[in-house]
Amino acid sequence: MDCFRYLEDELNIRLNKQQSEAVKVSGRRVLLEACPCSVKTTTLVSRNAYLILCGNAEPSDILTLSFSRASARDMEKRFYSLFGNVINSPVHFSTIHSFCYGFLKYCGKKQILRVPELLEGKQDGSKLKILKNIYFSLSGEYLSEDALEEI
Repeated sequence: MDCFRYLEDELNIRLNKQQSEAVKVSGRRVLLEACPCSVKTTTLVSRNAYLILCGNAEPSDILTLSFSRASARDMEKRFYSLFGNVINSPVHFSTIHSFCYGFLKYCGKKQILRVPELLEGKQDGSKLKILKNIYFSLSGEYLSEDALEEI
């Protein structure tokens, strides 16, 4: 499949020279930095599709990381809206935080390394207690519920 022709003819997406190079660059890892509204998301999801359709990569071998949850969801939504009709297997989109948290849980479960106790997912209010204690030790005042909510 000619991925660039598919992008142009079927999806009406025309990438510029730099974007096209980012999509087809060889190597296993790519860091794409660009200013807002510069078609980064479209370029990244097109790269994923290119790797699968033209580069013989398995969808399960691709991990796309983003900093924010909203960005990761947007990339996933955009990927499947553009390429879901030609790529049926799942591609993993995640935040850096979620990926690292999952990695630590995996390492702990497999006893690969000693993982410190994580506060994430605890229902006993540990995070709130820690925040309140830190706030008190720094300010000498108790943290109000409104201030706690802001934090």
